[in-house]
Amino acid sequence: GSSTSIPSFTVNAKGQITSASSSSINAFGTSQSWQSVSRSFGTSYTNSTGKPIMVSIIVSIANGETSTLTIGGVAVSRYVGRDGAYIQNTYATMTHTAVIPADVSYSCSGGSLSSWLELR
Repeated sequence: GSSTSIPSFTVNAKGQITSASSSSINAFGTSQSWQSVSRSFGTSYTNSTGKPIMVSIIVSIANGETSTLTIGGVAVSRYVGRDGAYIQNTYATMTHTAVIPADVSYSCSGGSLSSWLELR
């Protein structure tokens, strides 16, 4: 075995090893790195990497604005700018962070995009 593969054995009815090979580890984070990606608010993207990825989306929101991260049609993260939560006419910076399963769509909307990073 190694950090990227594990041994795999086949045995017969007598418990004797009949073959040996290795299987790749396809764990979350393995051979993945953080990347700054070009994304637009309100656009749906699909994780087509074959394994889970993670997103970290930094947004600024003003009083009365709402920013939502939606994964597979479910709102999993939401920030709402509220009067009194910070000085009026200024912006709060929030970060949506979530894991996106393989073959699932995701989108973010609302506020002003500061950066969109993906562990892929």
